[in-house]
Amino acid sequence: MASETNEKTPDANEIYMQLQYLQQVYSQQYEVLTQSIDNYTAMQTVLKGNIEIIDGSERIGSKGILVGTEGGMYISAETNAINSVITYIGAGYLVEQKLDDAKQFFENRIKKGDELLGKLVTQRQKIREELADINYRLSAIQAQGSL
Repeated sequence: MASETNEKTPDANEIYMQLQYLQQVYSQQYEVLTQSIDNYTAMQTVLKGNIEIIDGSERIGSKGILVGTEGGMYISAETNAINSVITYIGAGYLVEQKLDDAKQFFENRIKKGDELLGKLVTQRQKIREELADINYRLSAIQAQGSL
């Protein structure tokens, strides 16, 4: 006499529903990672722009400039030699830094951002592969007509 087990094997409908749920979760994670990558890429562009401004600060000195403010307003101003900048370092704090120090600060942030971007891209690739596997398995269940 064959022994009966209390464990039930999931039927094709249960497996299909679980795979659909995983597909939805992974798709949401993929979208969040894509948005994060886009945000970090935009931030990297801004930081690189700051370095370009610091590098070109000698050309700006003793000339008229437009200073951007909130809400699309600009103030016309004249500058003396630019020796330092005010840098936002996070948590609401601003610090006055010499140009070389500010440039190094931005370069370090870019480097850390590049490392984080690499990790995000790697994680997104793993999720893309998981999604491809789930989609393959869903298609296989549909092709078997087990639903």
